[in-house]
Amino acid sequence: MPQVDTTTAQQLLDASIQRAIAVSNGKLTDFSPVSPVTAILEAGAIAGSTVITKVNELASTLEANCISYFGVERRLGRVAVGTIKIDLDGVYAEPFLLPSGFRFSNSGMTWETTQEVSIPPYQTSGNAFAIALTIGDFSDNAITYSPIPRVASITWLEEPSGGQDVETDEEWKARILGSLRRRDTLLSEDDFEDTVQEYLGIGSVALAVGRLKPDKATYGNGYVGVFGLNPDGTIMSEAQRSQLESFLNRKAAMALVTLWNVDTFDINVSAIAGILPTANPDNIAPLVQAKITEYLKPGNLPLGDLILNKAIEKRIQDIPGVAEGIVSVKLNGLAQPQTLPNRWTVGKLGKLELILVNQGREFKY
Repeated sequence: MPQVDTTTAQQLLDASIQRAIAVSNGKLTDFSPVSPVTAILEAGAIAGSTVITKVNELASTLEANCISYFGVERRLGRVAVGTIKIDLDGVYAEPFLLPSGFRFSNSGMTWETTQEVSIPPYQTSGNAFAIALTIGDFSDNAITYSPIPRVASITWLEEPSGGQDVETDEEWKARILGSLRRRDTLLSEDDFEDTVQEYLGIGSVALAVGRLKPDKATYGNGYVGVFGLNPDGTIMSEAQRSQLESFLNRKAAMALVTLWNVDTFDINVSAIAGILPTANPDNIAPLVQAKITEYLKPGNLPLGDLILNKAIEKRIQDIPGVAEGIVSVKLNGLAQPQTLPNRWTVGKLGKLELILVNQGREFKY
């Protein structure tokens, strides 16, 4: 909710000085910091500013109390879950046992396995489900843990998903207002898209195409095609997709709804960049790779949008240590934008070939 008043203490003081000059017909002229008149006006300005602050706080409290009656509870966040793989450092004649509740760290979060891992004799690996012990989104990093006899490594077999940060006040209010605009019966494309994003979570992607039939090729009355993508850029599981599709069909007004995952289109990137003589290519390369990966992460670009090679070049050019004007990017072998086949497709990074040039020497990554 906008604040009732945004006037600052300094603005109140300035207004008070102008008023004092006016009512005294210009007789009051000394408004220096040590002037008694200034001290009095400053006290009034501070008092006024305090009142404004309290009024704004009251307005925010009243708004929160009012919107809470609509029954939309603030999301308290969700923990991420995933599957880890335990690799042993050799072949053993005795079984290996890792009890449930084993803890490790990743992305600044503590994780815990939810099942016992038993690796039989003469086998070298086993898997276990794990859950984060703190709420929040997940960013992929190396797993760290205290050394365990016979264990060579612990890695993600399946990248974690499902984590979601606690909803902020502004996100909560926006969702409530959205729910007020949304009908119980889904009619418009916006209705379907809002419902999918509400279901999948903040940061998810949704596209509704009216009259699109289940073959994704023809159109007719009484059909709606909907496409979705999880907040972390991953596709929906079959269980997710089936459950959400059923939910949409129950709320749709006399229409058959088909829900698909967003289509992905591989974008193979080849990039060449000159770097400054003092730059270390081994330090620059990860930065370039991260910029390209982030640009092409599913969900970061609107569905169906052109993939712009010049946009990637600009991101590389902005990296400290990259020489000015010596950057070239090709997408699927061509130095031009890449079109996507339809509105419900998003570009996805395929192969990435990077060459950094330092004083005529090429470093390939």
